[in-house]
Amino acid sequence: LHSRQMDQPLFDIVKRTATDHSMKIQWHCCHSKGVETYREFLNYFPAAILSLGGMCCHAGEKALQRLVGELVANERDPSERRFTFETDA
Repeated sequence: LHSRQMDQPLFDIVKRTATDHSMKIQWHCCHSKGVETYREFLNYFPAAILSLGGMCCHAGEKALQRLVGELVANERDPSERRFTFETDA
C-alpha cells in the first residue's frame, strides 16, 4: 500500500475488501499522523509490515519514533520484525 495523507480511508477500504487477514501487506510511506491507524492495521493483518522513511529520524516525529519503540519492545524474535526502513525518503 502506498498512500499520502489518506491513511484511515485507505485502511477502511482494505478492511472492506481483503477477506484474508493473513495477507502479507507492506504499507509504504508511513508517517506520524497515521500512528493509530498503523497500530490497528498491524493488529488486523498479523503478517503485515510498515515501511518507514527517513522522516522517522527527525526530532519532531516523536509519535512515529514511539511506535517503532513499541514494535521493537513487543517483538519476540527479530526475524519477525513488523517494520522496515525505506531508502527513498
